[in-house]
Amino acid sequence: QGGWVDDMGLLAQGDVDPTVSSIKVRLHRLGYRRFPLYGPIFGPDLRRQVQRFQTRHGLRPDGVVGPQTFLTLGGLKGEVFPDDHSQEPV
Repeated sequence: QGGWVDDMGLLAQGDVDPTVSSIKVRLHRLGYRRFPLYGPIFGPDLRRQVQRFQTRHGLRPDGVVGPQTFLTLGGLKGEVFPDDHSQEPV
């Protein structure tokens, strides 16, 4: 791997960054929809959906978007999950 993804840093709850908007749109397209779709603010609802995504894809469900989560988000072209919130992490 390496390159620009490793240089992107970490995005977590409380962060305000333009990349957060892109993450929201990507997760929304994959069926994770329990957060405000627009805006650069990484809120608690987005953290919970990132955790759900991470759990489903064998990543550590810490709710932080780092290089592995970012790569996994980008590598899931067209994959859609139902908006099922019955097994949300705490």
